[in-house]
Amino acid sequence: MMSFARSRVATVLVVDDQSMIRTVLRRILEKTGLYAVAEAESASQAVDVIRHSAPDAMILDISMPGQAGLTVIAALRRMSSSTKILVLSGHDGMGDEVLRLGADAFLPKTAPSHVVLKTIASLLDGGRPEHKGVMT
Repeated sequence: MMSFARSRVATVLVVDDQSMIRTVLRRILEKTGLYAVAEAESASQAVDVIRHSAPDAMILDISMPGQAGLTVIAALRRMSSSTKILVLSGHDGMGDEVLRLGADAFLPKTAPSHVVLKTIASLLDGGRPEHKGVMT
C-alpha cells in the first residue's frame, strides 16, 4: 500500500513527445486524485514550464526530437533541485547514465502503471522506490 504523507495535491510534469503517452500518464496520475498534471511535448517546453513553476515531480522521456531529455535533467537540477525526476524510457540501458546526471529513478516505458504510481509516490514521500526493475 502506498503512503501519502503529503497534505496537498502534488504537481507532476509529464514530458514526452508522444501525445498518447502523455495522455495515458495524465489519466493514471489524475485518477488517484493525488496529482495535478502539466504536460510538455519537448525538452524546450519542459524547461519553460519549469522556469515558471517548479513541479514536485517530473516524468521524463529522454528520446525526443530536438533537445534530448538528458538536457532537461541538467537544466532542472540548475533551476530546482527539489523536483523529483523519474525517467521513463524505451532505452533500458540508460538507467545508470540518467541517475548519474541527476535523475532520481528510472523505469522502462513497459513498466506497469501501478509501478509508475508507486515510484512517484515513493519519491514524493522522500523515499526511494522499492520494486524490482526500478533503478535508483
